[in-house]
Amino acid sequence: MFKQHVVTLTELQFATIVCSECTTEITVDLKYERSSRQPNTVNSAAPPRCPICERYFDNGLVRGLDSIRAAYMAIQEQNTASIEF
Repeated sequence: MFKQHVVTLTELQFATIVCSECTTEITVDLKYERSSRQPNTVNSAAPPRCPICERYFDNGLVRGLDSIRAAYMAIQEQNTASIEF
């Protein structure tokens, strides 16, 4: 049996990452785009590593959150957009 959940993408403004090493929880705001003062700094939804133990997060996780944020920013004004998982 499969469970299916449907939510509007605008309800997913916040995402939480848990470090597998020290279990620190980091909540990121998908709506927030920090303006970088350094020209070569990537504007990512998540930090590349844990701020406590400095262990690097999986690149797939960071890229996935960046993709979700890009979709979120593209349709944040539309209340009808939804995703299924």
